[in-house]
Amino acid sequence: MFSIPCVMFETRSRSTNRERREETVLYKTRTPSAFYPEYYDPHILFYSDSFQNYYEEMWDDNTTSRKFWKPVQHYKRWTSPETTYGAHISLVDNAIEDHNYRVGEHRDPYWAYRGSFGTAGAPFNGLQPMYVKVGQGQFVPEPPQLGALQQRSLDSMLPYIKANLSIINSLIELKDFRTLPRTLRSLDKFLVRTRRTLRQYFHATADSYLQAQFNIIPLLSDISGIHAALLKTADRIYNLVSRAGRVQNRHWAYTFQELSTNLNDSTSYIIMPGYVPGLHEITSTVARRLVYSKPTVFHAEIRYNYCYSGFQVAHARLLGLLDAIGANLNPSIIWNAIPWTFVVDWVIGVSRWLDQWKHYALEPQINILSYLWSVKRERTVLLSTENRSPDDVIFGEYYYPQRFPILSNPLPGVHETSYRRDVSIPTMSSILSSGLTLKEVSLGAALVVTRKFNPKRAKRWRVKL
Repeated sequence: MFSIPCVMFETRSRSTNRERREETVLYKTRTPSAFYPEYYDPHILFYSDSFQNYYEEMWDDNTTSRKFWKPVQHYKRWTSPETTYGAHISLVDNAIEDHNYRVGEHRDPYWAYRGSFGTAGAPFNGLQPMYVKVGQGQFVPEPPQLGALQQRSLDSMLPYIKANLSIINSLIELKDFRTLPRTLRSLDKFLVRTRRTLRQYFHATADSYLQAQFNIIPLLSDISGIHAALLKTADRIYNLVSRAGRVQNRHWAYTFQELSTNLNDSTSYIIMPGYVPGLHEITSTVARRLVYSKPTVFHAEIRYNYCYSGFQVAHARLLGLLDAIGANLNPSIIWNAIPWTFVVDWVIGVSRWLDQWKHYALEPQINILSYLWSVKRERTVLLSTENRSPDDVIFGEYYYPQRFPILSNPLPGVHETSYRRDVSIPTMSSILSSGLTLKEVSLGAALVVTRKFNPKRAKRWRVKL
């Protein structure tokens, strides 16, 4: 008898922000001379906006025991630590004669990024969302075609459970063994006759080959199988009966590429003079984004037990032996005994349909207690900004034939993970579609959960900045 726990779900979240940052940039003249000093005064103050660089949210119940299956949703997004290497190089004109320009180095890695792909802490514009807030405890999206994935998991796990609880071996088929005397007579005539024709030779040889392949060899295989069954049946029966009633689990996992990966896109824009009035760029800035996503992992798990009747437990050894040698009620045996029925099975599959009505002597009742599915996603986004080279660039009335290398400024990577687990009882229609029948399976509830939220118990995680 399973007790139903009292569950109390709550949402917890925490976040940190990268504050607004300021820096002074000195612009150095490309070719200084007596008329144009090396550095351009006055110094210019630049700043980058603040953004959220860490966010985590979880919805779960952490009050009840872990032995109970509970739904949970968890999302986390963070940026890598900033490094000291790398800088964004901007090239400005500001009315310098003699076809010259100035070069400025911005040590702030985020200065030149203008939100082309979203905020610097969440550059996910145009990508499949891993976080969608639709309600209390609902922010991790379900995987696409969830129903099909659930059915695939049941189709894989339930037939395995059924086969794992069976000790049935192949039924000994002797229907073709009656033709063996005819083969022996044919060989006898072939050996004792003095006048042998080529037709008789080929007829006897072909008939002997067919008898060996379809009668003698299968007979020897069945004799070997029944001998092995007699040796292993006792231990197998004891193992099955001793595990009856115990709660057991079965797992299934499937990976697929749900999120876009190896996506490389870029965009270009002019930052100044709109950002700093009076300061003119001679080249545009290019922002690049590289997206790498790990394959999505879908996992399913089913919890079940099985039981035998008192009669089956008392006579388990005898009933198991009858099943092992194929002495059970199976209408497909009669169908298979009819000549040429295998041809019909190629098209219609009558034998497979009749096989579902077979009855084993030591057949347990499988009780499905609960079922869960989970989905796990991981993604990393890499951003960078770079200057354009003023190779034959004409800005206004000036012409800049001087070359300057294109320098890339990598930004800290942005990472996000999400996990969702839902607990339920599979529908009977899904179970029947997987291969079990009504007499083989029943449904039970080992865990019943309701999404109750107590606002008084909700709390924020403390964040150390």
